[in-house]
Amino acid sequence: MSSCPDGPRVRRYIVVAVAAAGLLAVVYVVFVRTGWGQRFDDVAFDGREVEDPEITRATNDLLHSVTRSTLFLLTGAVVLFALARRRWRLALVAGASISGAVITTEIFKLQLLTRPDLDGIAGIEENSFPSGHATIGMALALGLVMVSPHRWRWLSTLAALAVSMTFGVGVLATGWHRPSDTVGAFLVCVIWFGLGTAILLWWRGSGDDDMGNVEAKLDWRMAVVAGLLVVALGTVVLIETFSADALRTVEFAVDYLVVSVTILTMAAAIVVAYSTSLRGVSLDPPQPHNLPHENLDLAAANAD
Repeated sequence: MSSCPDGPRVRRYIVVAVAAAGLLAVVYVVFVRTGWGQRFDDVAFDGREVEDPEITRATNDLLHSVTRSTLFLLTGAVVLFALARRRWRLALVAGASISGAVITTEIFKLQLLTRPDLDGIAGIEENSFPSGHATIGMALALGLVMVSPHRWRWLSTLAALAVSMTFGVGVLATGWHRPSDTVGAFLVCVIWFGLGTAILLWWRGSGDDDMGNVEAKLDWRMAVVAGLLVVALGTVVLIETFSADALRTVEFAVDYLVVSVTILTMAAAIVVAYSTSLRGVSLDPPQPHNLPHENLDLAAANAD
């Protein structure tokens, strides 16, 4: 049996997934199981009143539009895109990573994790950790980056940034979730896509894909500037949606602003880091065609 062609990368993705799992446990214990964490979460949660009501209603409508049918169609679109590129392994793992992240979140939130009533803290009474919609947004975003060809990955990264940031802040702005719920959702996605990427690299991935040369020729400075513009635009839009004099008149408004910017930054960091980690890597390189007869014999011998 041949050894893994890219062992160090495989181990790095596994380490990232394990670290995300550990951090997920820490976030849950600190912000859900302790009085201090619950108070911090609810202070930022209460500060959402700074949002303009019209913007809140629009965001609420957007979140309500994401149903099981919508999730199935969007996940199917990601899978079909990979299949259209004749990458069936990529399609399988991308679909499994998106589905796995969403199912894991629902099991955690509805079955396994609980939220104790500590010190009479107000807010959402039942457990809401992690956020299902934030998981959907980040999972679809990372799935899009995963299946995109090298030459278009910068564009898919920008789209992924917009989706993950919108859902991440949207569930807080509409009062659907607390800040820690979004952080937990993001970490669940990191776990699944870290493991999924490691599996693809171990299964058939390669760090010597010729298409990586195309990506390397892109001006990385343009990609960095584009990412920073998206973050800056998201922050500006967030500030501009505040009601008049909200920061001065609404209690906990500053806390909400700080938490919201933190969520935007975390979303951007995850998407950009994942996209960057795939530079020069093919997660499911195409099967070679028209090989000379002697090479086919050698390949058959190696397969044994």
